[in-house]
Amino acid sequence: MIDADLFSFYGSGRDGLCPINGFGLHQRMPPGFIRHDSTDYPWLFMLFHSPATIYWNPDDECQLDRGLMVWRPGDFHHYGNAGSPWDHSWLALRHPETGDWLSKYPLPSGPLSIDADALFEKYLTLLNDEVAPGKPSDRIVISKLCELFIIELHRLTDHHSPPVPENLRRVERLLIRRLGDPLNLSELASSAGMSASHFIMLFKRFYGMSPIRYHFEQRMRKAAYLLRHSSCSCKEIAIQCGYNDPLYFSRRFHLWSGTTAGNYRCTSGGPQQSEPADKTANHHK
Repeated sequence: MIDADLFSFYGSGRDGLCPINGFGLHQRMPPGFIRHDSTDYPWLFMLFHSPATIYWNPDDECQLDRGLMVWRPGDFHHYGNAGSPWDHSWLALRHPETGDWLSKYPLPSGPLSIDADALFEKYLTLLNDEVAPGKPSDRIVISKLCELFIIELHRLTDHHSPPVPENLRRVERLLIRRLGDPLNLSELASSAGMSASHFIMLFKRFYGMSPIRYHFEQRMRKAAYLLRHSSCSCKEIAIQCGYNDPLYFSRRFHLWSGTTAGNYRCTSGGPQQSEPADKTANHHK
């Protein structure tokens, strides 16, 4: 276990020798928040070793037990823990090639729950040794260490996804509860506490599709489930999924599944509806 406040370094990041603004390993902070609004702030790589609340713009909040956050130059920074001391490690980097490195070795946008303690300890210790007082710093060595730090972060995070903010999860739950109702983007955005345009952009970032597409996908999944597990008629299923016109529902389901609702029910082993009695035949018996 590493002791808190192991070491820190602060520089300008503007000279030709050391393009690092600062770093710190296991810096323990009192209860409260740190906020940076400056458009001149550089790249900031931060690892939280204890629970923290993170805002990566004024509308986006995430609770992390521990994890990684990367802010681009000029991004809004607001992070900390209002109720208890918190521990973090960080690297503020103004190296001119940082953007190129991250284009080649991209990292997830937004907070990411991940254990990167060993990686931060390794590279921040090496950087600390390189910029130690009384020792000539080598810009090439510093550059290579920073690039390798980003490469290893990329490898570590390549199979992880950032956690979905709670306000989007809340909207998702609302949307799924109301699949039988028309989609109201303004209402959903209001529930998330943001503008419609910002809501659509953020939703697509975390869910990989627009709210409209997600709503359609969830309706079709519900329809498929009912076709497999209920004896409801296609018309009844259409209504439960928000389609008052059974023909339109049929076209939408065919578009989604590649087959008709009736055929889907047959091939998936769903309950078969009993055919209504032939009243004409009964009349002639």
